[in-house]
Amino acid sequence: MVFSAPLKFSIIKNANETCKFLKKITDFLKTKSTKNVIVFIDLFNVQYMTTDAVMYLLAIICNMKNRTERKISFKGNQPKDAEACKLLQQSGFFRFVKSAATRINQNGNNVQIISGQDVNGEIIKELVEFINRNCFTKIKFTQELYDVFVELMNNTVQHAYDKSEILSERNWYLYANANKEKIKIVFLDTGLGIAETVHRDWGEYFRDIARKDDGYYVESALKG
Repeated sequence: MVFSAPLKFSIIKNANETCKFLKKITDFLKTKSTKNVIVFIDLFNVQYMTTDAVMYLLAIICNMKNRTERKISFKGNQPKDAEACKLLQQSGFFRFVKSAATRINQNGNNVQIISGQDVNGEIIKELVEFINRNCFTKIKFTQELYDVFVELMNNTVQHAYDKSEILSERNWYLYANANKEKIKIVFLDTGLGIAETVHRDWGEYFRDIARKDDGYYVESALKG
């Protein structure tokens, strides 16, 4: 089965098309009869890419690789666009998959994708040192950030999971990149998320409420 990514493969910059693409993959994988199949991820025509989309795709692949009873294989190609291809190579994506593709090693400007399941103080320490090194600041500057990442990782452990879902394992993924203007940090966990969690919690008490869009639940949760 072949799935072709949109020309702009980015949740941040092209949410609708990118999420539709990712949903097509997960919907196909949810089919109970899907077993012993090869899923081909076609990135060849991608002209623009951001790490958030790469990370989400990687989460899907890693989750399915660990579900050995399904015996699903993933294959794919790289973008022909030089910049998109470079981003994929330097993101750390190929550290998680078997491939002969070119890898760009981690350098002083980025922390390649890291994955885990529990709170990892060593990785947080590495991240805050990376931030201080690139911002020319001291450890005091990032003390509150340290606490933020502990909370993010801890939330991943505490989320409720449904083994029937594709992203059923409690994993988090982290990436950071620095340039002259800013430091960009991407953190992804494969929990249910605010909208789905709030909807399920409310459903225990108000079973007659019609399902609303995700934005409604997120806004309500943020308002307490």
